[in-house]
Amino acid sequence: MSNPDPKPGRWILPLIIIGMVGFTYYFVSSLPAPTPEGTTTTKATSTSTTTSTGSSVGTTTTSTTLPEEIQSYLDDMAQQKADLDTLSTDLLAANAAWNDKTNTGATYTDTKAAFQEAIDRATVLDESLQTLTPPAGNADLASFHEDLSTAAGKVLDTTKSALAGLQSSDTGAARDAAIAAFNDAVAEFTSVYDGMVAAMSGATGTGDTTSTTSGG
Repeated sequence: MSNPDPKPGRWILPLIIIGMVGFTYYFVSSLPAPTPEGTTTTKATSTSTTTSTGSSVGTTTTSTTLPEEIQSYLDDMAQQKADLDTLSTDLLAANAAWNDKTNTGATYTDTKAAFQEAIDRATVLDESLQTLTPPAGNADLASFHEDLSTAAGKVLDTTKSALAGLQSSDTGAARDAAIAAFNDAVAEFTSVYDGMVAAMSGATGTGDTTSTTSGG
């Protein structure tokens, strides 16, 4: 009986090629779609409106960046705030150690030196606020800066009063009153600073606005 196909092996290569093409198509189609590169901005908000049927009728996205001079000023003030926080922590720790000197071993000399250092650092803060100036033409920042300068002056005055109270021969009432006033001055500075940051986070700078509308 004769073989109807004298060369049966000639079909193997085409079948292999067809299989490879099919596998390549499946592999490529299963790859995830590439993610487009994006940009980072200081502030971004997105709003959308949806009908009662659940279809999206519009989306608006706005990205803004504060002007460079405002951002630079805020960065400087953030450093001043950080310095004040460190000053406050160190002064209060020295005062607490003096109040509990029988257990901590705090000496008058060490405590006096810590109080004097607080005065020196408060002086730098006060002078820095007098040197720094907010960007021209921004009434809000000018008002905040004036309030911050006032608070910094109170911080300096109360650190001086705390040292004077330490050096006095009374029962410590003058020092306690000065420390309480110092805490109030720090709280005032912090409140104004936080208000300024919040106000500037809502300020409008430069940016891009996109709007899309779809139905369905």
